[in-house]
Formats: sequence, structure tokens, C-alpha cells
Amino acid sequence: MSDQFDEWLDSGLVLPIRGHEFRVEPPSAMTILCLHRRLISEKINDATEREDIRAVLGPTWQKMCDAGIPDSMAMHAGRTAVMKYLDDAEAAIGVWNFEAPTEPEREPEKRGPSIYGVDPDDSIDPPGTISDLDPGGGPYMPDVGMRVWAYPPQYAPAYREQEVAEQQAANTASWTDIFHAWDAIEIDFQILCQRDLTPELLEAKSWRWFAVRLSRILGDRSTLSSQYISSRKADQ
Repeated sequence: MSDQFDEWLDSGLVLPIRGHEFRVEPPSAMTILCLHRRLISEKINDATEREDIRAVLGPTWQKMCDAGIPDSMAMHAGRTAVMKYLDDAEAAIGVWNFEAPTEPEREPEKRGPSIYGVDPDDSIDPPGTISDLDPGGGPYMPDVGMRVWAYPPQYAPAYREQEVAEQQAANTASWTDIFHAWDAIEIDFQILCQRDLTPELLEAKSWRWFAVRLSRILGDRSTLSSQYISSRKADQ
């Protein structure tokens, strides 16, 4: 399991393939930014994927070729490296080991609702008894398709899940938001980090160097970037 200290100590990646150990040095901030940019533009195909993988692997791609590593293995190694820097080490391990996404545990079957005229008149069903749109309430009347009385609609699980999802979206900056706020991010970098955010700097610095500082900027609601993104979300 990787933690923040491990990533700070060494954010590279070692891939064992056919008796060789290939080390992938941390890619530049510019490399991963360009990959994020391509992903949100949906301009991904076999050719661009290969190009992105070679960019992330850097000199390691040629070392694999020189060692006679089959193209399919090199591409798989590349996808593992890409996942590490787009997501995290745990996700990369899943790709490396061909682990399928874990399925959520199956929920226990819901009991049926209390029926009017069959169950006690003071029966109360919790929200979600019939479906995720059910706010819960008194006994259900099948002949009219409604309850004797019901809680307000916002008690329904579907409503609450939507509310939580909307709240999370409002508090999370997507990469689309980040690229739209790039001018503000440049200014915040100058103010908080005392660095001009130039292409040359992003080529020279590692992805982790940039990501840690970007997280600091976006985590502060008073920064120009955070205010711009919040305003943009409010207008959508």
C-alpha cells in the first residue's frame, strides 16, 4: 500500500517483466497535463494511446524494445504506468494484475410494504421500502398505487443520493474546470508558490510536484482559482 510519504520519497515505478526490472521515472507535469487534456477532449484512439504511453514511459519504452519485450507487454506496462499517474498506485496494481473492478455487495432483498387493510393501520415503512423513489410512510394501498400518508419526497433514497452527488460535484474541481481556470491558476501559482507557471517549468518539474501544489491552490476557497471554478459551476 502506497502512502504520501512513499510517493514523496520515490514517485517512480518499477515493472518486472521476463526477468528484467524496468524503472519508469516520474513523468513531467506537462506530460500528464497533456494526457488529462486529451482525455477530456475524447481524442483517444490506438495511435494516440501509444503516443501517450511512450510519453509516460519515457526512455523505458526503448529499453523494453531493446530487451525484446513484446509490444503487447510493453503496452500493458504502459497502461499500468498511466493509471498510476492518472489515479494512484492501487489502481495501477489492479491494471498490472488484470484485476476486474470490484462489484458492490449485493443489497439484501427489500421486504414488501405494509398493505392497507392487511397490516396494522399504524404501520410505518422506512424510505426506500418499495423503490429508491419511495419516501416511506404509512400502509400502501395497491388499488390506488399510493400510501395512506407519506413522508416528503426528499426522504426518498434517490433524492438524497442525487443531493449528495450534486454536493460532491459542487465541491470537486474537474479537469475541465481546471483548464478553464488556467489563467487564475497561473496567478495563484505566482502568489502562493512564487513561480511563473511556464511550459518550460512544467517540462522540468515532475507531475507530483505540480499536483501537490495544485491541490493546495484548489483546496483553499479564497484563491482566485477556487472562486473562478465555484462561479463557473454556479452558472452551469
